[in-house]
Amino acid sequence: MAVTILNYLIFSNPKNEDARELLAKTYEQLSYTQECLVWKYSYETAALELREHQFNEILNNCPLYQLLPLQTFCDLLSISVNPQLINGIDTSINIDIFDTNESIILVISNCVLHTRLFSSNSFGFLKTKHEFLIKLFTKEVKLNQLIKEKKVETDSIDLLNKLIDSISLENRRFFIVEPKI
Repeated sequence: MAVTILNYLIFSNPKNEDARELLAKTYEQLSYTQECLVWKYSYETAALELREHQFNEILNNCPLYQLLPLQTFCDLLSISVNPQLINGIDTSINIDIFDTNESIILVISNCVLHTRLFSSNSFGFLKTKHEFLIKLFTKEVKLNQLIKEKKVETDSIDLLNKLIDSISLENRRFFIVEPKI
């Protein structure tokens, strides 16, 4: 009951620091009584969010991207794409990573990015090392720069630039207590 009332109070006035602190303390007390870790961590995260409501900053790029196998990284790309930015594109790109000896096909169709291990027809190609692929999609380096330095081979510069622009791998925190629009 107290949580519901405090939630209404915070939704009506998000700058009410007293209500935020009281709700944070309530969530902490609820977390102490939980046997299920999921609920415990949810309550603790909500308390942290209420106390430190400066969650708009971008977190550092995840260094673990380098450890992901190609297929897993491409699956991450497929859920990080903005469909409006790839509207009207219907093609596929064969990606060859020669240092790990991996290959995958990215298929763009109906504003969705899919991954395939095998395909009989792909319209473009990208050949590079795993680390440069990661840097390319995390936007640490531009495609044209990698081409100029001969670290990437491709026949689909415009398509890859559109795809890279449509993907956002920024690590932002998400909100549990307060919806942010």
